[in-house]
Amino acid sequence: MGKTFDIFVIVVSFAAAAMLLTGHSDFIMNGGDRNKRKSIYDEKKMSKVFGIAFLLSGILTVLDSYVFTAAWSSIVYTVLLIIIFAAAMIYVRKKCRK
Repeated sequence: MGKTFDIFVIVVSFAAAAMLLTGHSDFIMNGGDRNKRKSIYDEKKMSKVFGIAFLLSGILTVLDSYVFTAAWSSIVYTVLLIIIFAAAMIYVRKKCRK
């Protein structure tokens, strides 16, 4: 990946994390049947969980782009991203239900 794409991913991750963690995430979470989702999940908890996940993904992208440059770091980066978002999904399904 080029550095331009890395910078784009970093900026978008941190911006999404900031919006999700501060509660200004209405337009991010508008997909699907919102009324059904609101009746099943606590949206404040859910936005906090995904805000933390996006913050961690931004930090990982910074580390992968500018600190670690070896080939193994891309593999570790990908595995950690999958783990972060899988853990966020599991946490939302288990702990964020009303």
